[in-house]
Order: sequence, then C-alpha cells, then structure tokens
Amino acid sequence: MDEESDDQEQVLNVHVHHKEVTEDSESIEPTPDVPDSESIEPPKTFEPQPIGPELVATPKRKRKLKKWMIIVPVLLVLVVAAGAGAFYLANNKKPVPEKTKTPAVSKTASVKAVPSLKPTDVVTKVQDYIKTKYPQVMPEGTKLTGEQIYFKDSSAAPNWKIPGEKFYVSYSDNGAAKTDIYYNWESVADNIVSARYMAISGAAIKSLTDQGFVKNTDSVYGEGSGSVAYTKGDVVCVTSSPDNGTISPPSSLACGQISKYTKNLESYKEIEPYALAIAKSGEMDVGAVFSFSELKAGIKGYKNAKVGLSNAGTYVGGSMGLFYKSPTGDWQFFKGSQSLIMCKDFNTKDIQYAFAFESCYDDNKTGDAAMVNVAGFYNLQP
Repeated sequence: MDEESDDQEQVLNVHVHHKEVTEDSESIEPTPDVPDSESIEPPKTFEPQPIGPELVATPKRKRKLKKWMIIVPVLLVLVVAAGAGAFYLANNKKPVPEKTKTPAVSKTASVKAVPSLKPTDVVTKVQDYIKTKYPQVMPEGTKLTGEQIYFKDSSAAPNWKIPGEKFYVSYSDNGAAKTDIYYNWESVADNIVSARYMAISGAAIKSLTDQGFVKNTDSVYGEGSGSVAYTKGDVVCVTSSPDNGTISPPSSLACGQISKYTKNLESYKEIEPYALAIAKSGEMDVGAVFSFSELKAGIKGYKNAKVGLSNAGTYVGGSMGLFYKSPTGDWQFFKGSQSLIMCKDFNTKDIQYAFAFESCYDDNKTGDAAMVNVAGFYNLQP
C-alpha cells in the first residue's frame, strides 16, 4: 500500500512538474519556423581574395576563365606570326633604288672636288697614250730625228679664270702639272710637221676624253683659239688645239685644279692692281693675261710698272702694258705697246713724272739724237 502511495506521489509530481513547464512556456515568445536541416546552408565565410579573373571561385566565372585561357594563347600566336611575317618582309623585300638627282649641265665645270683625280695623274695617262703612237721617247733636250719625241715636264697650271673676273691667272706647284711634247720638225716638209703636230695634239685630246673629260665651251679657249680646254670635276686641262695651233713644237698640255683659282693666289695678288687699272680704262679684254715684268721709280715719288699683256685664247701676239702711280693714288693704265713710244705721248704731268727716266722717241730729230728720255724732252726737274 505504501508502495502504491509512493508511486502515485511520483506520478503526481510529474504531472505537477509538467504543468509548471507548460505554464512557463506560455510566457516565452514563439520562435520562427525553422526549415528542415537538409535545406539549411552553412554560414558563409569571407576570405580575402586576390584581384584577377582567374581566382573567381564561382562556376560561372570558371567558365569565363576557361575562355580566356583559350583566347589569350591564340592571340599570342597571332601576334608572333604577324611579327615574324613583318620581319620576313622587311629582310626579303627588293631594295628600291634611291632616286639620284641628275646634276644640271653647265658650260662651266663643277667645282665639286673629285678626290681621286689629280692633275699629275691625268698628265701621266696622256703621256702614256702618246707613247703608244710615238714609242721612240728620248731624254729631254735630245736632237730629234725621224719619229722621235721627248717630254719636258713642269708644275705649271694653265691660265684659267677666277669667278667674277675677266682676266685669267695661273699658278705653279701645288699639284699642278704640265708637259711640252717636242717632235722632229727641222729639215722636214711642212705637211709632215703639221701631221705630227696634229697627231700628238689629237692623241692628248683622245686620252682626256677617254678619261672622262668634257670639252669646255665657256672660256676663251674656243673656236679660233690656239688651245682647247677640257674639264672633269675639279680638274681643268688646256691642251694645244690640233685645228688652230702652230705647227712648230711643242704641243703642250697643262692641268690644274679649278678650286685653287681664287683671289688668294699670289699670282692674282701680284697683278690685281694692274688688272683693276686696265679694267677701269675700259680696255680689258676677256681672257687677258698679265705677267709682271718690272717696277721703277720716277721723280717726285711717282712710280711706273711694265706688265706683259696677252690673251689666254691666243698663241701669238701680246704687248707690254705701261702703268703709273702717284705717291697717293692707285695704279693707272697708260697704254700697251710693242715698240718705243713717242715722247709726245707722255702728255700729262703724272705720266711724265712716273716715266721721267724712260726712253722715248723725239720725232723732231733724226738718228741717235731722236732717242731721249722723258725728263729731258720735257725739261723736268727732280
């Protein structure tokens, strides 16, 4: 009985306890509906990710990564192929010849220097060619017979023009070269002498043209001249003309460099005052050549000068040019003459003072008495 009462008491306590729990639960706020455990996703965790499309973890971005992995190598292959093609074309294309400007043809020779061309070499080649026509070359000064010849060499350049000037000048040494070709002409018929002269002069011209020289037509060495000029680059050569030259020897060839014909030449500086004086007088001929002769003193500080006058285009002729100068003035041209001057031609005080001690011819007298000096004729006092 006691056991039953104990059991009933325990049951009663359980019910009582259950009732308390039930009552307490009514005071608790209801919890939201919780889905089944199978549909619950685990909480997402966020880890720092490097920037770049290849590290995206979603399946959709993985597909994009696969596309890039295919496209990028293809692009690299195309770039490499294009570069290789360009390299091949650049190294295998046919070279396009450069357009070269055709130099303007001018009557005057170009002053542009040709370093490999020297007057001495040109003259040597001409001599070698003449030797093929006249192989019997003798020492200089030999009395020639038959078809014998000899060369007389020097270092003189031909007379040539300075730009802007009418007169011609020459120079010696400094790379210039000249040769005179002598041949037998004594006790020989004129036609034979003429034939030899023409053959040698013609051979010189043939050699020049074979060397690339061109006949110059813008100088005094033209038609009717005793010489003819040929130019190539910076070299000018003047040789005896086979058409108009004298038949007596020698036949000559002289070569110089055009670029060296400047106002710095000593020959130019020496004759420039006389060239200016004769040009001022209006009697300067194109191609005039001056060869200084002598300078003398007159009276009262005056001076006179004698200068050889000729023309580069002729092989004969010429005269002596007479010039005078006051103590404070420039050189003046008096006249050119090939003979003794009449005393009455010294018709100004300046000329009389400058040529006071020069001889003149007094046409009022005869014989030796006609030969007097200017000071005596005009009764000049020192």
